[in-house]
Amino acid sequence: YRFTIPNFPSRLLSYAQARLPIISITDPVCDVGEIAEENGFGFKGLSNDADAFVGIIETACKADLKAMGEKAYSFLKENYSAEKTYEIIENAFKEEE
Repeated sequence: YRFTIPNFPSRLLSYAQARLPIISITDPVCDVGEIAEENGFGFKGLSNDADAFVGIIETACKADLKAMGEKAYSFLKENYSAEKTYEIIENAFKEEE
């Protein structure tokens, strides 16, 4: 929870590719959990809140994890394909011109 540099864990991409839902327990500045939760394929919590973690696990046990995993895979294909990455980089260079 003391980590203050935002990051995007690469494991998210591997889990999404495997069609697995995401449980993200991170520091307050990491947005990976928000992305997963807002898009219906995961849960988020802070690494210094053990009670919230227990609640997240209880919620996950009742969730349709297969459907969440499919949402994770769809999100991966729509947002993190090589083509999409190329497009983002290309647009960044166009904005600098």
